[in-house]
Amino acid sequence: MDYIRKDCRHFRILIMERANAGKTTILQKVCNVNPDTKPIVHDKEGEKVAIWLLLVHCIKRGDHNIEHQITYEGSAFIFHDSCGVEAGSKEELERVQDFISERSSHAQLKEQLHAIWYCISLDNDRPVTSADEDFFKDYAGKAPVIVIFTKFEALTVKRWIPGDQNPTQTAQNYVEQYYMPLIGGTSRAHVYLSRMNEPEKQCPELTDKTARAIDDTVLLRVFVMAQRNNIQLLVKQSIWWAAFINVRDLGLTFPSKGQYT
Repeated sequence: MDYIRKDCRHFRILIMERANAGKTTILQKVCNVNPDTKPIVHDKEGEKVAIWLLLVHCIKRGDHNIEHQITYEGSAFIFHDSCGVEAGSKEELERVQDFISERSSHAQLKEQLHAIWYCISLDNDRPVTSADEDFFKDYAGKAPVIVIFTKFEALTVKRWIPGDQNPTQTAQNYVEQYYMPLIGGTSRAHVYLSRMNEPEKQCPELTDKTARAIDDTVLLRVFVMAQRNNIQLLVKQSIWWAAFINVRDLGLTFPSKGQYT
């Protein structure tokens, strides 16, 4: 796979969220860095950008640039931050759509957008907004979209009733009945993340869902190689990754990953 590593050294992800959906924590977990680790930011031309211009939480939208490339020391991931698409903001939605379209038009794989992580926080009364619905209704990009339902524990508590023996399943059923139809149906790749603020929590289910959503074998291998910074994850899943790629190359259906971990 040396030729792939030479042509495309990074896996490029657009991460979308509204305020306080837990984006920064997710990036740090995926890149296997400490919570106090500062991101490294470059502009579109590769010039380093002062971190205060990014202001990871996007406090001042006027200073934000979706073209900024965000990574962490030793990571093979590049992230672009949409800084959210708030309800009723046609301009913000168009900016994101233009970015996706421009990245999709690149001939070189390394310059293309490889995946979109769309974060929806479940700790408020209206997790899916009209802006979210508009994005999914109009989305026509090539990159797979993985919906990340963050703060899932909040919905689990909210939907719990006395006597419920499986509150996690109850909450998932609620999401699939009331929220998923608004953003493309239950067939769309999605994952539930809970208590990500806890130091020991990781998100292997997110990398798993992302891999399963990638239908290009070369791009899948780029994604697998981007995991090299997470040694524990690689050791645990290396056999499964190899089998997954080989079976996919043969056009066969791969069984549940849970049988191999």
